[in-house]
Amino acid sequence: SPELVALLMQVDLDKTIPAELYQAVAEILAFVYYLEREAKGKNNLDAVLAEAAAEYQRELTAQLGENPALDIAMFGMGPDAHFASLFPDHGESEIADPHVLVAGVRDSPKPPPLRLTLTVPMIARSKHTWVFTSETRKADAVKAAFAQRDNPHAPSSYADGEELLWL
Repeated sequence: SPELVALLMQVDLDKTIPAELYQAVAEILAFVYYLEREAKGKNNLDAVLAEAAAEYQRELTAQLGENPALDIAMFGMGPDAHFASLFPDHGESEIADPHVLVAGVRDSPKPPPLRLTLTVPMIARSKHTWVFTSETRKADAVKAAFAQRDNPHAPSSYADGEELLWL
């Protein structure tokens, strides 16, 4: 998007982004551009997101093996108890198929409106899953996450892994 390009033109990359991350940042920006370009003029954003999720899943498998797992999965939790782009009552947190590792998120309640997220089965494969939260305004969300496991109204209640740590 022109707005993103204008903002990025103001960033001094030498001070903000370490040189070893240039390629990763470039790939992320290229992917965002690809998603936006593919979505323009298309009535079926779901198809665009499904294609992007499938590509990300292929990349996970290519890089991490046939049964990909993360060593460490770190997430923040929002005041609505969302984490990992899994939002309350949005449906993605209820994907239980262990073969679906990535899902598209449409109409995200938080920008950007189009996203990809790891699914609960992919997150649960992690050796260490860490969920970070702070601030009093998130206390009710933490309470909801701890009150009932696998609660679609509090997606962070789905957080799992070999070792789950809340901080």
